Amino acid sequence: MLDMLHSLPMIRTIVAGLILFFNFASAEILNVSNPDPHAVIYIDGQAIGVGSVSNYDVGVGSHLVRIEKEGLTLYSEIVEVEAGLVKTVNAENFVSIKTTIPNKGAKLAEAQRVRESKGDLGVGVLVSPFNSGFSCKYFFTNRWGAQVSLWSESRVNEGFYNENIRGLYVISDTLFDKSPTSVYLFVGASQNGRRSPTSESLEGLLEVGIGVETKFDLSSSMPHDLNSTALLPFIYASYLSIEVSLVRYNKNNAPSYEGMSISGGPHYYF
Repeated sequence: MLDMLHSLPMIRTIVAGLILFFNFASAEILNVSNPDPHAVIYIDGQAIGVGSVSNYDVGVGSHLVRIEKEGLTLYSEIVEVEAGLVKTVNAENFVSIKTTIPNKGAKLAEAQRVRESKGDLGVGVLVSPFNSGFSCKYFFTNRWGAQVSLWSESRVNEGFYNENIRGLYVISDTLFDKSPTSVYLFVGASQNGRRSPTSESLEGLLEVGIGVETKFDLSSSMPHDLNSTALLPFIYASYLSIEVSLVRYNKNNAPSYEGMSISGGPHYYF
């Protein structure tokens, strides 16, 4: 009995240590990253800091994270904290309720995400005063690509063909009016041929220019029955390009035109 009495302090110490250990083990870590150094961070209605907060102990489960400044809620989200994991809330790319315009970081992040899911192969039409035709674009990387357009037709006593090839370089990806938009440079060369029973002419074109390609969706303006059948999904998800270029147009090896040209057309990406 005396031995048990002497060991009671040691048992109490061990029990207290185990309680502290399990309490510490059950405490999860929550980090809140916020770009505004003057905004107040609340968790479950309690203010826990200003600006950003690191290594804040919370329990496992759902918690309401709210960021306020001057009485306005800049950020509000219910987050799930899991056992054994560090939860980080990043409010840097969050669009404030004070405006519908995202910050530059949010725009670039969204544009990059869309670019990666856009697809590398685009098929469509190139419309130009000199080298119109069916077009195919292929991007080897997120920046570098190539474009080929072709057209051929036969008329009464006359044949016509057009061949065009371009190199493409994407300068930047961004959002324009919430639509994914790319700005790119291009350099190209084309050859047009006309044949008749009595003559044949050869036309050439060199061009360098800049273009803008943006996604457009016509589903809201299409008839309801056409939308429901989804007969034209390629139109709903197409990208429309508009280009301005400097061209040198030669006919039968003689310069015929030097100046500016406007071209463009829709492409659907896979």
